[in-house]
Amino acid sequence: ISTILVIPISPTMFAPFLYKFVTNDLRDVWAGHTIGHAIESYYLEEGQDILHGEAIALGMILESKMSEISESEKQLIENYITKNLNIPKTPSLTVLEKWIIQDKKNNDGKIQFSLLENLGSCSYNQTKQIKDINEYF
Repeated sequence: ISTILVIPISPTMFAPFLYKFVTNDLRDVWAGHTIGHAIESYYLEEGQDILHGEAIALGMILESKMSEISESEKQLIENYITKNLNIPKTPSLTVLEKWIIQDKKNNDGKIQFSLLENLGSCSYNQTKQIKDINEYF
């Protein structure tokens, strides 16, 4: 729920989308956070302003592309976010890699994602390697 509050638009405007995107399980809120936190760290290190919600929104777009949902659902997510939010440019994977591999959800050196099974539920601890996610950037 905290994700709704930090999105830089009206929570009521974004809430219907997040209701479909996120269920009552707190782990569902992790969708978009592995890459989103890396984006946030990059911008902060560069001394550029970025809101947590903006970084996570970018992460939601990229991680939805990695998910096992339909192409139309992936496009729905990307279109909704880019239409309703003024989000910054996505840095390259090469630039983000150092933060992605340090994410707190990782286990035994494996990068863990919460990826969508459909709009409303996630599959947790989905392991990917850096070389496998480059195509989504």
